[in-house]
Amino acid sequence: MSAERGGRWDLRRVFRLPSTRRRLRDDVEAELAFHLEGRVDELMRDGLTRDEAEREARRRFGDYRRIEQEVERMTLRSERRRTLRDRVDAAVADLRYSSRSLARQPLYLTVIVATLTLGVGATAAMFHAVDRVILHPLPYPDADRIVYLGTRWGKERPTGAVSPGRFQFFHDNSRIFDGLATLQTVEAQLGDDDSGVPIEGVRVTPDFLSVVGARPLLGRGLVARDFEGGAPPVVMLGHALWTSRFGADSGIVGRGIRLRGRLYSVVGVLPPSFEIAELSSPPAFVVPLMFSAGELTDRGANYTAIGRIRRGVTDAQISADVASIFAAFRRQFPDGVEKDDAITVMKYEQIFAGDLVSQLWIMLGATLFVFLLACANVANLVYARALTRGREFAVRAALGAGRSRIVRQVLVEMVLIGIVSTMTATAASFASVRGLVALAHGALLR
Repeated sequence: MSAERGGRWDLRRVFRLPSTRRRLRDDVEAELAFHLEGRVDELMRDGLTRDEAEREARRRFGDYRRIEQEVERMTLRSERRRTLRDRVDAAVADLRYSSRSLARQPLYLTVIVATLTLGVGATAAMFHAVDRVILHPLPYPDADRIVYLGTRWGKERPTGAVSPGRFQFFHDNSRIFDGLATLQTVEAQLGDDDSGVPIEGVRVTPDFLSVVGARPLLGRGLVARDFEGGAPPVVMLGHALWTSRFGADSGIVGRGIRLRGRLYSVVGVLPPSFEIAELSSPPAFVVPLMFSAGELTDRGANYTAIGRIRRGVTDAQISADVASIFAAFRRQFPDGVEKDDAITVMKYEQIFAGDLVSQLWIMLGATLFVFLLACANVANLVYARALTRGREFAVRAALGAGRSRIVRQVLVEMVLIGIVSTMTATAASFASVRGLVALAHGALLR
């Protein structure tokens, strides 16, 4: 039984893991029994019977159980030190040999790395796109409560935007939202130099920062008094602008900066994590948006209305509230509503992804198939190389390398190839994601 266990190949021998306590105890017991038997033989040669020799040997030996436990502890400490040292030495030797072996066949290494880079990189890039567009499209807390108001004309597909007047009416009368906001992108010159490159920011209504869950890094956010008529102009700086143009000055709050030809007072700085899903990059600044009387009469659906649904509100309640509010708007402003106009509640992917959702799933399935083909090709290459290394393995076995040692060496080579392939695939996936973002025209916005 012991010979069978000693000759059996297992992972513990392959990776030189420490012996188990049970196996160690058996070895200690066998060693002590060997020494005790030797003392018995000596006493029997001196004329004692076997029973007398065993009793005398145990008496001279002392507390057998205590000695056994002490030897076991000492052996365990020694084996742990030896095993760790052996594993480190073996790992270094395996890595050195694997590196030399792969360096002698650069074409083999290049083909495998390129194949895995294609399979892993493409799959990772497509999964990132699916995750950002379909699974987790919004960079906001409790994103499942975020909805958008859209406009439908007849049987046409709804668009994810509303007119200023409709937005304001829903903001003032709807009861299903914790907050309802809109925004408008704007370009502005920073400072007195009109010849510089303009920076891009946004104008937002009062509820916007609370709807998207943004908290200022410094200072405060925009409050109700900032939106009152005649209020002094205020601005919140984006983190990138704060660090690049103002040197991350913590004393920026309260200072005045010239923006859009006017003097604005800085009231806060946004955190680096702040982003707006509808924009391809975080805004450089945020200023209040207040609709004028003329803008409220504009019937163009040019504003994205984003809202945060109250907790516990059902889909039926949402539909009923939207229908009721729009009916009231129709009665109050009959000239501003066409007969077949309607307001609908939409999710992010319905507006900004649209048909791209199904296309992304198809592309993800295709890239997974490519990944499986890549794995199959790599397996064939590894198998073919293993067949050509039969003489090498035979020589190593003749020199004393066991089967577990050779298997471990092959595994180390595969791990080394995997590390190199993962690094190149990661770089390729990042580049692919940037390309997908550029090609998606607003659907892959993060």
